[in-house]
Amino acid sequence: MKLAGCGSGRGRGKLNEDGIMEFKSKNLDAERRRRGKLNQRIKDLRAAVPMITGMTKASALDDAITYIKGLKQQVDGLSNCLEQLDLTVSPAVEEEETHEVQVEVEKFNIHEEVKVTSLEENKLCIKIICYSKSGIFTRILELMTSLGFEIMDNNFTSFRGVCLTTLSVKGSQVDVTELEKLEEYLLQALQV
Repeated sequence: MKLAGCGSGRGRGKLNEDGIMEFKSKNLDAERRRRGKLNQRIKDLRAAVPMITGMTKASALDDAITYIKGLKQQVDGLSNCLEQLDLTVSPAVEEEETHEVQVEVEKFNIHEEVKVTSLEENKLCIKIICYSKSGIFTRILELMTSLGFEIMDNNFTSFRGVCLTTLSVKGSQVDVTELEKLEEYLLQALQV
């Protein structure tokens, strides 16, 4: 009898048609399934992350890690911006400041206003003038997101208790009647 391999005769094996002992690892099928799952997940990762440059598994993982770290930095930066914009003030101080602001705003005849203009078929420009209130910017962004709009650009300016917010948003095609409804929704959000 001829043995394949080192010839020690130990281990599991099968005699093939020629009478040669063939050894098959008991874990070979499990290892193939594990490698198949790993390869499929690497392909899924390549499809999900837009900036993968290399074709090796290591470069795909490196690029994905870099991309995720960049996203985390963006989230942290935006969170800090929102915290700075929405600093909470004690209610008594806020009420006193609101009264002072209203007196000054009335002097210049400034009123809360929302203007929505269609730029292209699915892009809008939104201009909002309102009194500075705690959380107003966050409410506006949450409302736009809940209505299915993607915010492309925003500018938030506050001076002497009056805020000017301009947003460039992208969404589904909007007709004139929906523009008026959007203006109403935004005005209602300002009143809260």
